[in-house]
Amino acid sequence: MSESVQEHRRRLAARGFKRVELALPEADANLVRTIAKVLMKDDGSAEALRAAIQRSVPEQTRVSFKEWLESPD
Repeated sequence: MSESVQEHRRRLAARGFKRVELALPEADANLVRTIAKVLMKDDGSAEALRAAIQRSVPEQTRVSFKEWLESPD
């Protein structure tokens, strides 16, 4: 990884951002990018989006890695 990329990531971390990588259907990639951009603004629209997502996504209990491996899902 280049030094400039490392520095960019350090600056993001200093601002409280967390870099994540995920796999999802190609059709959802632009949607997830758009959501991430809105959330990065941390303004009223970001708060409204967070609230809508939290209402829409059921809360899940944490499971251990072993429990996750043993689960049928």
